[in-house]
Amino acid sequence: MSDRDLLARIDRLESLDEIRQLAAKYSLSLDMRDLDAHVNLFAPDIRVSREKTGRSHLKRWLDDT
Repeated sequence: MSDRDLLARIDRLESLDEIRQLAAKYSLSLDMRDLDAHVNLFAPDIRVSREKTGRSHLKRWLDDT
């Protein structure tokens, strides 16, 4: 196996681990009712509606639901 193949494999394994951690953090933030932690799992420019983007708008939307 070449160095390039090894690096690609390591990158894939690290990516899979990050996805697993994200799923766990998502569930835990909901279970703990930690809205700040939950909102911070999303991209800073998350689209909440046609006119609104950003975590602050997501947090307000979640607060209202």
